Amino acid sequence: MGKSSLGCSSSIVEALVASGLMLAGCASGPHPTVQAQTAAKISAIVPNSTTVGVSGLTLQVTGMNFTRASVVLWSGMPRKTSFMSSTSLSAAISAEDLNKPATLAVSVENGDQGMNSNAVSFTVEPLATAPLEVVTTALPPAKAGVSYAATLSAVGGTPNYHWSVSAGALPSGLALDADSGTLSGVLVNSGSFDFTVEVQDSSAARSKAQRSLALQVAASVPSPTPASEPGFYGSGIASDGLGNTTLGPNSNKISYRIRPKLSGPLAAVRTYLIMDHPGYFAGTGGSVLVTLQTDDGSAQHRPSGTKLASAVLPHPLAIAAPARYFPTFSFSPAPSVTAGELLHVVFENTDQNPAANYISVDSLYQSAAPQPSQPTISDTDCAVLLYSDYWPDGLIWKPRQGYTPIVELDYENGTSEGTGYMEAWVGAPESISGSASVRETLAVGGSSREITSVGIRVARSSGNDPLTLRLENADGTLVEQGSVAASVLPITQPISYVWVKYAFVAPHTLIAGQTYHLVLESASSSNYQTYPIRKGSYYGFKANTFFPDGFAQFKQGGTWVGWTQWGVTNRTDADLQFYFTTE
Repeated sequence: MGKSSLGCSSSIVEALVASGLMLAGCASGPHPTVQAQTAAKISAIVPNSTTVGVSGLTLQVTGMNFTRASVVLWSGMPRKTSFMSSTSLSAAISAEDLNKPATLAVSVENGDQGMNSNAVSFTVEPLATAPLEVVTTALPPAKAGVSYAATLSAVGGTPNYHWSVSAGALPSGLALDADSGTLSGVLVNSGSFDFTVEVQDSSAARSKAQRSLALQVAASVPSPTPASEPGFYGSGIASDGLGNTTLGPNSNKISYRIRPKLSGPLAAVRTYLIMDHPGYFAGTGGSVLVTLQTDDGSAQHRPSGTKLASAVLPHPLAIAAPARYFPTFSFSPAPSVTAGELLHVVFENTDQNPAANYISVDSLYQSAAPQPSQPTISDTDCAVLLYSDYWPDGLIWKPRQGYTPIVELDYENGTSEGTGYMEAWVGAPESISGSASVRETLAVGGSSREITSVGIRVARSSGNDPLTLRLENADGTLVEQGSVAASVLPITQPISYVWVKYAFVAPHTLIAGQTYHLVLESASSSNYQTYPIRKGSYYGFKANTFFPDGFAQFKQGGTWVGWTQWGVTNRTDADLQFYFTTE
């Protein structure tokens, strides 16, 4: 079993053209080849005609040899395409495509290989010749207790249309908008519900058309009540650098397993891709497919294969740097997620030759990660899973020990959550010894917080004096001072960073709007050291995904300054690896 198929990295965007820290034994190696993709073939399109003036429609294409990279061509021009299966695609056809009578060719192109299918004719008829028809033939499944929306479509006749239910009844909680044809609501009961919808046009004859439909509503599975755990205030994340996983070679797929804290429609996901550097990418970079999947409910908590939404980045190398490293994958329509229910953000490479054309997904990495990997998040709620034939027991989803997702979840209402730290400055540690000390300066945002303890990630390189922790006000007056015994931090070679914790003698209140310092000191006869982790704010990560209230500093010539990294001095975009326990 080798590591070459996985690859790993701890360089960041500024260092991609310079020498970066590489994880040992992770050079790119030979990969298996993949057979060339065959051309697609269309057997039918639905509808195959419409009338001039329709405000757009969804074209259903059936046939064979379709892939996730397949694109429906409308008279040779690509249209937004959704992959349903190897025998089914759907494409969005706009009003502009239907603004005059014509006979148009519909074909399918498989990826970038220029292999087009046979062409099938679509007719845009004058108003007088197209009969009214309900073209919606099936409804997406629903789940009891979860918001649902689906829009009915009709063609022909004389717009505008009026919708109604002509037989049967909608399930409880669902309503039909007469003007838009949208079915929406929160389903109350599970089961199979049959009903008939009717559409009426605006012609003098009031033409009508009907369609019988069935809606499958799955039962709502109650979310497990999470165990009571304390709250935290601070970065609360440990990292020794970045670890990449190649996307494609060895059948590699990656899942970021997350337990959202928020509920609502999830509009987009932002993450970190690595390319432009040997070992991290090859060829064209491939085509990145991101799907949101539910959890399988097993003890291993793997992706279920049930896809809530998907988005594709077909040409990652075509995006200008640095945006190409931190792309946003947008979902339309936005799927609803529920706080407390595990969610998988799954990355796949849909290139026809993923062994030759690939990039990597970058994650935070710890060389000797404890269990759980992070002190403020459980391994179940935050993990990187790998599906690969790298594993000795074959293709299976397994967690990558020491890896933490770099990911942001963006909701339609503007809120965000996730892990927005995108770099560890392990190569720029500062000493804690004598007059040399480090601190986190924090200006408390939001509401006041009562704190009972503090955790900090540091290393000891020499001496046996204790590590001193001081919590002080902005003017330097002491709130509380304590120490951690040197024996808690073993001296190792190479040096090893560990979390240590100090419990305050009594709770303290950090008052909203006030500034505090968490200072780390030691006697000159001993030496400790630490380094910060960088926030992704410069690259678009939202403040909800990192600690927004502070920044790391060290004492230089008797003056407190921000860290120096990548040729920039006095930086304020990084935090110490620390957290306060708030209850």
